[in-house]
Amino acid sequence: MSRGDLNVSRWLEAHTDRSAALTTLPRNAILADIAGTGDYHLVITDLKFEKDTKCRLKVYKGTLLTSDQALANVPNSLISFYADQLEPRIPVVAVACSSELFLYKNLKPYYKFRVPYCPLLQEEKDIWNEILQDQEANLVNTEKLVSVLKNISYSNLSAR
Repeated sequence: MSRGDLNVSRWLEAHTDRSAALTTLPRNAILADIAGTGDYHLVITDLKFEKDTKCRLKVYKGTLLTSDQALANVPNSLISFYADQLEPRIPVVAVACSSELFLYKNLKPYYKFRVPYCPLLQEEKDIWNEILQDQEANLVNTEKLVSVLKNISYSNLSAR
């Protein structure tokens, strides 16, 4: 019998729950030792784009949902890190939502940081408005817009 005759998948299907209805992106799912016990949990953001539903921060231990919290906005990314040297080492889970950063420790809200407002230069604002108008008309002249953006110094451009 050859290998082609064997129809064996190399992937192990450890858990499938079609009723979980999770929608996420790779940058919105991490494994973290959120309790400091050496037991890693799946921390995931469930993206909801409907008008009356909120995105949620969910934590799974194995196949069991252990925590489910509403998020204020659509999350961009998720990360865990250690903020102190205290024992037991308990990481902070950070969720970036638009211009805000929500920090959770022990699955409880710990800190909220808002990126300060950065005003746009008038030239940059005009370029973005022109891009929006051109997209509606399907006539984007990218070479012209990029050349105008190159004339503005990098330190003066907005990060958004």
